[in-house]
Amino acid sequence: MRRGIIIHGIDDARTAVTAARSLNMGIRLVSAPGAVSFGGAAWFAEIIAAIRTEFPDVTIEAVLDCGDTPGHALAAMRAGIKSIRFTGPRRVREKITAIAKQYDAALDDDDEPALDIALSRHPANDCLNWLAEK
Repeated sequence: MRRGIIIHGIDDARTAVTAARSLNMGIRLVSAPGAVSFGGAAWFAEIIAAIRTEFPDVTIEAVLDCGDTPGHALAAMRAGIKSIRFTGPRRVREKITAIAKQYDAALDDDDEPALDIALSRHPANDCLNWLAEK
């Protein structure tokens, strides 16, 4: 599994992917917790599409945090997001997992820590150091 970096917008994504490219490695871009509530699934999908176009040589895994709202998880799938974080009840999670298969998507269960770029005073350096650690 690639090390994750939490992004809050396209500039964060560029910083993170630039670091990954310089290390000749792929990257896991993770939205901020509950980001779908304030940004929307389409917003995140557009950021990821733009970054993949800018950096076609970098393998990018993108995870959208949908919190515990099933409708947000479904919207993420319809927007083309392939990896979704969902924290709802187990029974609902099972239903979302079954639906995700129809979209060639999956629920993300990775609980590894991720670097939150918004908390960094030196984002580019911190991304490089974070990614190089593993």
